[in-house]
Amino acid sequence: MRNLTKTALFFRLLFVAVLSGYSVSAASQIYSLEYKTGPYVYRCDCTVAEFDSLTPPQGYQSVLRVEGAMNSWEITSVPPQGVASSFVHAGFTFDYLATLLGNVSLGAGVNGFRVERDIPFTFDAGSVVHELSAPDGKVYTMFIADIDYLETTDIVMGNLDAFIGMSVPAGWAYSSRVLVNPLVLDAGGVATVYNNGGNSLWELTEDADSDGVTDAGDNCISIANPDQEPSSVNPSCGAVCETASCAGVTCVNH
Repeated sequence: MRNLTKTALFFRLLFVAVLSGYSVSAASQIYSLEYKTGPYVYRCDCTVAEFDSLTPPQGYQSVLRVEGAMNSWEITSVPPQGVASSFVHAGFTFDYLATLLGNVSLGAGVNGFRVERDIPFTFDAGSVVHELSAPDGKVYTMFIADIDYLETTDIVMGNLDAFIGMSVPAGWAYSSRVLVNPLVLDAGGVATVYNNGGNSLWELTEDADSDGVTDAGDNCISIANPDQEPSSVNPSCGAVCETASCAGVTCVNH
């Protein structure tokens, strides 16, 4: 089994579609094939066999494959100024996905990573989600796992309690559930991720109103509005958060 390093597996949180604004349904195993140069991650528009036949260009590292847990995702990431949006290597196009920002403490001696990217992940109603709860009450949702790890352990991510018995940090707890409403993981530009043993990645999931839309992407954090209907006066504000005041229409708690 290939056991990815923390940095290498972290690249995989970006196993999204190559083109900006392009969504894909996760009806079967999804493979993402990437190179990294410095903190910048690029994804190959090629098959696994084609990718495996390539030798990375000088200054790049290759990353293997992962399977996604979500049903769909969309990439709107834009590279920093001066960083290429894509490059061609051996006839294949590699498109920019994200920028790695380094380590972050998750408390009690547990470290995670931060990554700059705009990639909302959507889990449909009826889907199984796997979660880790930290001692501080924060919840992390699994969104990708290493393909070789899944094949070796015969784990099926769509099964409840698929990761039961998995080793987790002291004080952390694993659970799984079937979603009643859709869940959208939207980090709002910078995601905080926990890497569990080099085999899976779990994104910090903060959803104050429990409406299935994480706070960074929620247009009304204080009142549940899973449909995210925008205000007709201020489209950046959810309609349910709209309120009148002497200064006009304002957005409550957002």
